[in-house]
Parts: sequence; structure tokens; C-alpha cells
Amino acid sequence: DSLSIDLAKAKAQFSITAENRCVTLEDYENAILSSGIEGTDDISKITVINSDIPCQIKIYVDGLSAANESALMVYLGKKSVAGINLLYST
Repeated sequence: DSLSIDLAKAKAQFSITAENRCVTLEDYENAILSSGIEGTDDISKITVINSDIPCQIKIYVDGLSAANESALMVYLGKKSVAGINLLYST
């Protein structure tokens, strides 16, 4: 399979600049894009925002199945820095 240009850029940017760790909201977007989880390859469907609660980040991918939601949160949990709480929410 060939990678799309956007996916290749996301994988490279996440790997090189973020060193496979999520610190900024953009890091989370790139991590989601490069996760390889079905349904996470379209940036227009991905929402990553700060919550009203400190140290909490809301993650949402439009149209993602429940199984892939769980897989994504496990994947991102391993990429997050200590003290950050992730919430799958619109």
C-alpha cells in the first residue's frame, strides 16, 4: 500500500518533531493521523481541543467505530505526557 502525502507528512512530523510524544494539540492531531487506526486518516474529521478543565484534552474523530475509539485512546494514552487526561468527546 502507498501512503497519501498527508499521511506521510503527519507520520514524519510526529516522529521527528514530537519524538513520538504528544505535547501540543498539533502533536495529538499528527499522532491520530499516523496511528494507522481505521477512520483516522482524514484531518477534517479530527477534533482536538483543550477542555475547560486544566490538563484535560478532548479528542474526537467523526465516524469512528466504538472499537476504534477505544484503540485510539489506548494508543494516545501511551503517547501522552504524565498529568494529561484524555477524554473522547465532541
